[in-house]
Amino acid sequence: MNDVDELLRRDGEQWRATATGLPRVDWAALPGRRRTVASSWWMVAAAGATAAVVVVLAIVLPSLVGGRSARPLPPLTHRPSPSPVRPPLAGPSSFIALNDHGMVTQVDASTGETRGMSATIEGRAATSLTVTDEGNLGYATFSRPRCQVSVVRFRWTSASTAEDTDAGTVAGAKAEAAAVSPDGHLLALAVAPCGKTSGKGSVSVDDLVVVNLDTHQQRRWTGYPDVSFLSSLQWAPDNTTLSYVVNPCCGGGTDAPRLLDTSAPGTSYVKPAPLPVDVSELGSGLVFWYGGRLAVVQGTEIHALSKTGVAGAVLARGLPADVVSVETDTTGRHLLLDTFQHRLFRYDDGTLTPMPGNWVDAGW
Repeated sequence: MNDVDELLRRDGEQWRATATGLPRVDWAALPGRRRTVASSWWMVAAAGATAAVVVVLAIVLPSLVGGRSARPLPPLTHRPSPSPVRPPLAGPSSFIALNDHGMVTQVDASTGETRGMSATIEGRAATSLTVTDEGNLGYATFSRPRCQVSVVRFRWTSASTAEDTDAGTVAGAKAEAAAVSPDGHLLALAVAPCGKTSGKGSVSVDDLVVVNLDTHQQRRWTGYPDVSFLSSLQWAPDNTTLSYVVNPCCGGGTDAPRLLDTSAPGTSYVKPAPLPVDVSELGSGLVFWYGGRLAVVQGTEIHALSKTGVAGAVLARGLPADVVSVETDTTGRHLLLDTFQHRLFRYDDGTLTPMPGNWVDAGW
């Protein structure tokens, strides 16, 4: 038993030494720290070199392909969208106007700029003007010695040329208003006869004279025996009926408009009864033919007007409040408006456009 016990004791001690002893590590067989650091630096350097090559190629390659050096992109700038362009107005492209120096000129109806040369008679100033042919043909009147009024025709044939022709001579001291018929054959003039003046010496009585521009025949009508003058002469589309306003002198107010049949017998332009139109407002009583319809200006509106003088429906709105004369084109839809302040406007189917320049009379 002792031998057996001795064997068991020795085997137990050997087992405990094997179970509880720390493992032995061969540190020399493991990779050193310096080797690990050297390997990481090489990888970082290689990655950086690769990135540098990529950047260089990205810069150089486009310029090599495009044949020019690379340029930086310009900074972004805000460009406002262009304002809408106003469509050009319909109607005549030009009108003929009379300035305050008595010179006649053709004017661009869109810009108000003078076209070509201004025309006049040497040493004389035009006193009235009427226009036809879409703003290319005008008749101006000039006072001449020995109580005569000369009517001169001006036709603009190019941007820089105007020709003048003697269209007629009328007995009188001065023509204060004029109107040519739509067909261009008849010319109506408000003429101050010689010897009829007011106490201050200014002419204040007008005769109505109609001149046939083809035959040069004339016909004359007279007004009130004391003092009065005519304004707002307008021909109807029938080339026979003439509308006008009689203005008593010296603050006596304005008569209502009248219609005269120039083909009927008679010698008095005050014999036709005034139309019952309210003329209490400035601009009221101006009768004309708007698009072929008899119309009247009342305040800032255009109203239809019956032959008996009854104002009807509103045909147009938005006129200046102080209109003193109206000129129409051949269609009657495009208007030139002169105001009490001597400002000129054009009116086209509801569109009011101021015209630059200082014009005392104009037409187209």
